[in-house]
Amino acid sequence: MRSAFSIRIVFCFLVFLSFASAQSDNAARVTFSGLAAPAVLKPGKPSEVVLRFVVAPGFHVNSYAPKSDLLIPTALKIDPSGSINTKGISYPEGKDLALPFDPDTKLSVYSGEFLVRASLLASSGAAAGTTALHGELRYQACSDRACFPPKTLPLDFNVTLASH
Repeated sequence: MRSAFSIRIVFCFLVFLSFASAQSDNAARVTFSGLAAPAVLKPGKPSEVVLRFVVAPGFHVNSYAPKSDLLIPTALKIDPSGSINTKGISYPEGKDLALPFDPDTKLSVYSGEFLVRASLLASSGAAAGTTALHGELRYQACSDRACFPPKTLPLDFNVTLASH
């Protein structure tokens, strides 16, 4: 019971701080630094791409699986592109973080660089060549003193479709 109560207190405090400090802040706290390796897809076979994101020093974002329903998870979405569809996305495990004002409550967060893996499938009739894919990462960045409004980071990257 205390754990749920502590999480609610932390959440209310972070929401209060986010409204107090975020009105004039438009800085990017997370950037997309590209693919970890060139992506080559074989038509008809699932292929994994690894996307790299960097959280600015002094900040963190909630993991994909935060420890409370009150917290906003980090989530990746890749738009379908003609013959290429996303079959699944896997996220790294978050790291536990306790904030100075509530050291007993642990949050599941990403900081520094984190990698997200996406399984993509090109249809068996897909033509060979380079295809641009688009998507977005939704996240909420926080420092140890304030949270900022959720943001959506647009992302673009290329994949190569191999010949059959």
